[in-house]
Amino acid sequence: MKVLRQNDFWLGVGLSVFSIWYLVVAGQIRRGATHPVDVGPRALPLIYGSLLLILSIALIIRTILEARKTAEEGESAGLPLKSVVTAGLAVAYAWLIPRLGFVLSSTALLLCTTRVIANKKYNYWLLSLTYLVLSLALSFIFSRWFYVQFPEPLLDALGV
Repeated sequence: MKVLRQNDFWLGVGLSVFSIWYLVVAGQIRRGATHPVDVGPRALPLIYGSLLLILSIALIIRTILEARKTAEEGESAGLPLKSVVTAGLAVAYAWLIPRLGFVLSSTALLLCTTRVIANKKYNYWLLSLTYLVLSLALSFIFSRWFYVQFPEPLLDALGV
């Protein structure tokens, strides 16, 4: 239950940031109506952004109040280790892509994430092969059909 509350908190923070950005962009829409009483094209986006901001702040406040109540009851509210490790893996993946390329970095990310999140033991050789084939297939599909080239410095160094 405490993980759900932490997710609610971070969802509230993210939605608050998004709604503030949305309100700034919506505020830049030119007024279409010439009469002060007429509703222009920016009225509805401003209403939606304001409602989103109000609800996201309410979500943050509710989550904080529940966390205080939980703390008073003696239950700890620490961040789960799997979440921290998974976030670290995502950062490492972003750092590894330009160095190892999409295929090897994606294979390593999928394998490490499976190792962190899974509760049971797997045949990691089979998983490695599966993830390698999946990464190669995605790289092929994106390069041939969508014309999106992923960085592959090791293949470029080998002349492949």
